[in-house]
Amino acid sequence: MKIQKGMGRKTSMTEFDEPEKITIIAGPTPYFHLENNAVILSVLECPKYFYIQKCTVRTLDGERLIRRCRDAWRTGKEIYLEYQDAIGQITHETIVAAKTTGESHEQILILWLRIGGVTEYDN
Repeated sequence: MKIQKGMGRKTSMTEFDEPEKITIIAGPTPYFHLENNAVILSVLECPKYFYIQKCTVRTLDGERLIRRCRDAWRTGKEIYLEYQDAIGQITHETIVAAKTTGESHEQILILWLRIGGVTEYDN
């Protein structure tokens, strides 16, 4: 199983930097599955505990979206999934890993997202 992963590093942003994002522009609100796979959980090495959730979406060009993720991670940027939640508000979640499957005419993009963030001292 080949998975592209982000390093979880944050960089300082100037006022001209736009965050990298993948936007869902049509279709229902994505469904998220809580991920308990040790390989995926090991992607994040930081003093906070995060929930990792898996989301699958259909796309026509999954390889291009994977390249966008890879390019953002190479430059130390985070990349976000932007979508409308169930009540219509725009929501952003950090993508920590991505994979594509399927045929060239319709692919499935599998995203692992970082949700939340509690330090070990928070209750």
